[in-house]
Amino acid sequence: MREQDTRKFQIARLTQLVRERAPGKEITFDDARTFIRFRISDPATGTELLEPKGEWEPSELGDKTDDQLWAMIRQFSNGKL
Repeated sequence: MREQDTRKFQIARLTQLVRERAPGKEITFDDARTFIRFRISDPATGTELLEPKGEWEPSELGDKTDDQLWAMIRQFSNGKL
């Protein structure tokens, strides 16, 4: 298994991606053993910017570049991010 295919790696990657591309926004993850499910919110306004959109296998996310992953997040947020 590639390191980028682990849940731990992808959670750290998503957290860093949101920190860099959406400063001040917060990403939270649902508890799961294998899949990744997350939401992004704006703690300053209490607004949910991205609700969970399915469950992702870490390897699915590992196959995407940061730019591809961010484009997917932006699309799912309906332009809020």
